[in-house]
Amino acid sequence: KAPLPGLSAWAAAHLRHRLETIGTAETEALIAQLDTGRQPQRLAATQRLALFRDPLAAPALAERLTDSSREVRVAA
Repeated sequence: KAPLPGLSAWAAAHLRHRLETIGTAETEALIAQLDTGRQPQRLAATQRLALFRDPLAAPALAERLTDSSREVRVAA
């Protein structure tokens, strides 16, 4: 049985893959923003990455634990 009414198993798997791909691309973009952004951008990126709970982001968030901004450190 398909996970969503009217959606075939193939379509559901394809949708799940696309969402994972989008999530990975956004995670990678936010990680890049941690290194190049000013404090407000680093804070926003850190907060979003912490919400995603993506294991890919863990090393980057760990690095933010020593950020010059207290707010960024707390968000990490």
